[in-house]
Amino acid sequence: MTFNAQLLSTPFIDPVGLSVCEGQQVQFNIGTSVGAQYQWQVSIAGGNNFTDLSNTAPYSGVDAANLNIANAVFNLSNAIYRCVITGICNNPLYSDTALLVVAPDAIVTKQPSNQKACLGEFVSFEANAGLNVDFQWQVSRDG
Repeated sequence: MTFNAQLLSTPFIDPVGLSVCEGQQVQFNIGTSVGAQYQWQVSIAGGNNFTDLSNTAPYSGVDAANLNIANAVFNLSNAIYRCVITGICNNPLYSDTALLVVAPDAIVTKQPSNQKACLGEFVSFEANAGLNVDFQWQVSRDG
């Protein structure tokens, strides 16, 4: 009697959390395995409840090893993603979760105003563009 066994490997990699700026493209990847079926899910409840995603904007590849998010918007920030893998041994398999952080576009909320000063007087300019924004002041001498 001959016995043949086939080892079904699961060469999955867990998706990695990402921090991106608003408007950027995002891709989560878990690797592939022969015969596997994929369903990406999202949780906006801190990872307590997950909902299946569908291939509607901004998502594509919700049934593939690579989930794509086109034009990440700020309201996706702190969403948690995972993939459910079926079609191989130990169904279903769940990937680890990956947190998406989307930083909002910087918007100048306070413009500097013109100042007049006499020679030797101190002049101060102020601008504001929200949190976590670096400023680089520039001067123009040609108008």
